Parts: sequence; C-alpha cells; structure tokens
Amino acid sequence: MDMRSAQSGENSKLRRQLSQLLWRLHSLRRCQLPYDELARRLNIVLTEAGSIRQYLKVTLTKPSEGRQPHGLAARVDRDKLRELERGHRGTVTIEKTQQLAADRI
Repeated sequence: MDMRSAQSGENSKLRRQLSQLLWRLHSLRRCQLPYDELARRLNIVLTEAGSIRQYLKVTLTKPSEGRQPHGLAARVDRDKLRELERGHRGTVTIEKTQQLAADRI
C-alpha cells in the first residue's frame, strides 16, 4: 500500500466519523431539552468523539428573551480539515525556516 492510498483511507475514515458526529449533534439539536440537559448531553457526545471534535466548531447559545430558548450549531472547520488532508503538518515553510534559524542564533 503506497502512502497516498493510506492517507486517502485515513481521510475517508475521518470524514465518515465526522459525518456520524454531525448526525448525532443534529439529532441532539432537534430534541426539545432544557439548556442544562442539552449542555450535559453535548459534553458527553463531544467527549466520546475524542480527537475528531477538533475538526468541528460547536456553539451552544444560552437562552435569552426575544429569541428561541437556546441554540446548538455545529459545523466542520474546513481549514483544519484541508490542512490535514493535504498533509501540511510536516511541511517546512519560509516562516518556519526563519524561526528555526532565529532560534539557533
């Protein structure tokens, strides 16, 4: 198995896990739960998700007058996902090179 196919397999696994997590959050959002219970269940779901949650941006708004009681929004952090898929974690950039040179002096 070459490097690209291994990375492709990992990316598809990550996308599948993200999709499952988004569906769980979507079903949680549709439940008519009090704010405290929703926050507790959200914490459980995100804890179970593990490191996958770093690729999501999740927002839980508190109840306020004149609006819906509370809100839950979740979306994929596309910048982090693209960075992972392109494999830029180990890429040496000019800024990194300059930083390394400055640290050695």
